[in-house]
Amino acid sequence: MINRFSKSVQSFLTTYIIGECNYSMNTKASYSTTFHLLLEFMNKEKNIRPNKIEIEIITKEVIVQFLDWLETNRNVSIQTRNQRLACIKSFYKYVQSNEPDLFDTC
Repeated sequence: MINRFSKSVQSFLTTYIIGECNYSMNTKASYSTTFHLLLEFMNKEKNIRPNKIEIEIITKEVIVQFLDWLETNRNVSIQTRNQRLACIKSFYKYVQSNEPDLFDTC
């Protein structure tokens, strides 16, 4: 069974990014990579399997830890780190609009 986080990410990448915003395939690829890395971080660093991730457990603190992990373990530049953060912010704004009961969480 697909959880809300997975469903929201899938909808965000397909319906919203490509369909509604008409962003390029390169943007979609970049956003997809962000979520792939987030899943890797959650699995390796937080011991939470991807199918167990819920929106509520990805708090501000977890996002900051993820961004620090990107810099430290993946050796990404500040620009790349900020690009990943922009993707996450966009995702949470999307969730706020489409999942009203998660508004405060986001």
